[in-house]
Amino acid sequence: MDEEFLISHYRSELRNHGSKRKAMIAAFKDSSGAIAMSGLTIVISLLSLLVAKYGHRVFHVFKIKENFQLTLLLSPLIITLS
Repeated sequence: MDEEFLISHYRSELRNHGSKRKAMIAAFKDSSGAIAMSGLTIVISLLSLLVAKYGHRVFHVFKIKENFQLTLLLSPLIITLS
């Protein structure tokens, strides 16, 4: 999906610029933030799955409160909705 976003920007920039290189640089500058945030959301979601499966061991050892566990588990949802 992110590739389609970059390709779409590239095609529109290609119409504006004569050079393929300048169009790719402009398209990458415009879409790199969205692509990075999309990747970050996936990483946070996968980390929350790890915390959900193995977190009770870590939280038990360090005596971290359950409220913090819930916050970590819900953080991908909060980030996605914001």
